[in-house]
Amino acid sequence: MIEWLALGAVALLSNMFGSETKKSAGPSGGSILSRFNEDEWKRKREAGVVAWRESWEKEIDRSRWIPQSTAHRIVEAYPHPNSESGLISLNLKPSILRDLLAEFATHNLEHLAGQKTKLKSFFDTVEASSLTEEQTDACICMDDAVQIVAAAGSGKTSTMVAKTGYVLHEGLAKPEEILLLAFNSKAAEELRQRVHGRLSGFEGLDKVTVSTFHAFGHNQVLGKTRDVARWVGSPTQEKEMIAAIVQDLRMRDPTFGNEWDLFRTVYGRAVDQLRDMVQPRDDGRGNIRTANGEWVKSQEERLIADWLFFHGVRYQYERDYEHPTRTQDHQQYRPDFYYPDAKLYHEHFALDRNGKAPPHFSGDYIAGVRWKRQCHAEYETDLFETTSDSLRNGKGFEQLANVLREHDVELVFDAERPTKGQPPLSTLELAGLVRAFQQHMKSGGIATDDIAKALKSDSASDAHVSRASRFLSLYDRIAKEWEHRLQEANCIDFDDMLSLADCGEIGRRRSGLSSAFRTPRNRDRAGRVDG
Repeated sequence: MIEWLALGAVALLSNMFGSETKKSAGPSGGSILSRFNEDEWKRKREAGVVAWRESWEKEIDRSRWIPQSTAHRIVEAYPHPNSESGLISLNLKPSILRDLLAEFATHNLEHLAGQKTKLKSFFDTVEASSLTEEQTDACICMDDAVQIVAAAGSGKTSTMVAKTGYVLHEGLAKPEEILLLAFNSKAAEELRQRVHGRLSGFEGLDKVTVSTFHAFGHNQVLGKTRDVARWVGSPTQEKEMIAAIVQDLRMRDPTFGNEWDLFRTVYGRAVDQLRDMVQPRDDGRGNIRTANGEWVKSQEERLIADWLFFHGVRYQYERDYEHPTRTQDHQQYRPDFYYPDAKLYHEHFALDRNGKAPPHFSGDYIAGVRWKRQCHAEYETDLFETTSDSLRNGKGFEQLANVLREHDVELVFDAERPTKGQPPLSTLELAGLVRAFQQHMKSGGIATDDIAKALKSDSASDAHVSRASRFLSLYDRIAKEWEHRLQEANCIDFDDMLSLADCGEIGRRRSGLSSAFRTPRNRDRAGRVDG
């Protein structure tokens, strides 16, 4: 029974009667509630809740598993009698939803236990070996989405076969409403043979659809009008097509070419998130190679060094400070970068937007920052600073470029500058990353706007937002040109087989089994078995 929130009732009444409440209080000095017969109030309230439950209870089949979406639908379609008033809204939906979800979860646990006992013989014999507890649970659970994460050889196929048998045995779906999907042809064929072999006692098994994801999407919808583009399917050909698109875009817009080259030379290599950043070693040794050949101590220092190298800036990494600083407490100071043409020192500090070091760093990192600043102030040497946050939000390199120009240092970007150390990503390597990203985006039904919005949220503060935004800008133009070429050829790629398949009608005809396929908009209702 959904409980009446007494505090909400008091708030409602206070709003109704305002400042007159105190004047209307009874001799006991109580609230306005003394004007009402509490028993009558309670009786009407309970009657309203009973009527509310009766309005939707007829739609619930308590002999079966009750999906979570049922609770959400009830809350939206059947207003609770205590949810609203003519004067104010108490917004009880979250509380009512929690109570319904808990009620249905209790029912489902009881249903699970009962089905295990009732159908023990079936689960013991449907496959060559008796199903485990986890496999049996997966078969009986008929929620909106059932995801099972399982290792290779742990019995995913057995679970799919058994769940198919369970659905047929319980009359939850007809054979023609069942769809089983696998990732490759060999797995699909094995699944088909197991279904027909182990479930031979059920009629209409030939109407159960067993296929690969791609074949289903192609044959059911897209294969009737369009073919797969000639350049997809082979990773080499796909990368070459991306490279060709890049070259065309470069010819049309030199700015795109510069951004592409800047990304592959400077930003192409991965940069750790703040929470994964490795604390620099105290012995002065680095293990990350730059394009100029130095060994630096962090990915962020490598990023700075490569930016300087490809912009033609002369620098020295961790040369001795021009003044002696060795004491009993401190070694000789070696600033991160020194620009001889500008007589400028540059320190990069691992600090976030709040000026704090990563919490996993040992020692007093901030004390070291203060000591370095104090050295430059004492000896009146020029110091420029960047932080992890400034590099990640994009302002760090803008400020570095400005301060170098102010010191008459010319910046000349050259993506073909011969490297002494780690070479930059080639166009084909970066094209491969773009293609892999494209496949994830298309198969997940994700738009570039979705990623752009996520990058602006507070949850992205730990990520390298500037790097991600640069990549996203390049990707967006390349992806649009990719789609344009598919349209010109009246073709699709393999991702289209999945994301463009119209499962609206198909989904209404097929039950959500363990590997049921849905388009992105329906994926929240799909069940999956992930290996």
